[in-house]
Amino acid sequence: MKTTCKNLIGTTRLLVIVLLATVATMQSCRTDTGYQKELAAVAQEINKKLPMNIGTGITWTKTEALPGKIFRYTYTLANQEVANIDSTAVKKEQTPIVLETIKNEPSLKSFRDHNVIMQYDYYDKDGKRAFSINITPEMYKTQK
Repeated sequence: MKTTCKNLIGTTRLLVIVLLATVATMQSCRTDTGYQKELAAVAQEINKKLPMNIGTGITWTKTEALPGKIFRYTYTLANQEVANIDSTAVKKEQTPIVLETIKNEPSLKSFRDHNVIMQYDYYDKDGKRAFSINITPEMYKTQK
């Protein structure tokens, strides 16, 4: 049986909380260039604490600040294989949850103000890409 969105709901909520803690450290940067550097510094600090088991067989393995203000979180689904993951169902369920948090959470204002793209990449236990969830400024800046 394929892993569906119901298996990952609690984990996604935890990931959003971790994101909130990350963004809280970035409130003082004003310019886009400075902000890109700040994103890189935050990713570097987070990576010192990784890998981190975040529950339900998911390991947070890496964080990256990519050019173009992309903040990427990489996770490994330690007990899953790509063939057993219903990635369409997972993305369909999880994207709105993450998006609504990004739209409404006051501590994410800095990401919203600087048009950061948030990317969540998931890999299976063998290192094969399972799925990604990308949240763009166009998505989180639309009316509720």
